[in-house]
Amino acid sequence: MTIDNLKIFSKIAAQNNLASTLALKYNRATANIQRKFGVSPRRSSYGPTKLPITSGGTTYNRYLNSIMQQESAGKFNVVNKQSGALGLYQFMPKTLRGLGYKGTSQQFLGNPSLQKSYMHKFTKQNAKSLGINMQTMTSRQAGFLAAAHYGGVGGARKIMGGNRRYGTTSFQGKTPYAYMNDVLRRMYAR
Repeated sequence: MTIDNLKIFSKIAAQNNLASTLALKYNRATANIQRKFGVSPRRSSYGPTKLPITSGGTTYNRYLNSIMQQESAGKFNVVNKQSGALGLYQFMPKTLRGLGYKGTSQQFLGNPSLQKSYMHKFTKQNAKSLGINMQTMTSRQAGFLAAAHYGGVGGARKIMGGNRRYGTTSFQGKTPYAYMNDVLRRMYAR
């Protein structure tokens, strides 16, 4: 439902004394979003968002949201107790330094927009290394980017070459190939 449709529906509801029905439907929709994505739609500064098309196509947007849900369930201030990974996309501090980040971990954790910008930078770098166009990438290519996010570009290349068993399992018990499939399931709710 678009904003204009919602305004028209709201006006009709008010005229027909259906305002309580509209409020009930809004509350149900909000609860469904909360259940499905784990965040309130009112907290859009760090929850799943639709990114501008200039950042990438629809598949790219789904990819980013899936990685975020896989890694942190949309919580921007999370630190993995076992690995030390930080934020929405669970960046290792060493990876952040490699991307040029010079701030502290606390500064990074306190700024969801900064986390998203580094995710764009990291994904763009991985996509370039793998020869993937983020504007037109397929779900299969998004899977390769997920493998690169989890196990590095070299690992993603091995998976692209057909080596599904590449990589040792992490402390989470997953190989990069298994992680890739988890992200793809989240992207398309399989």
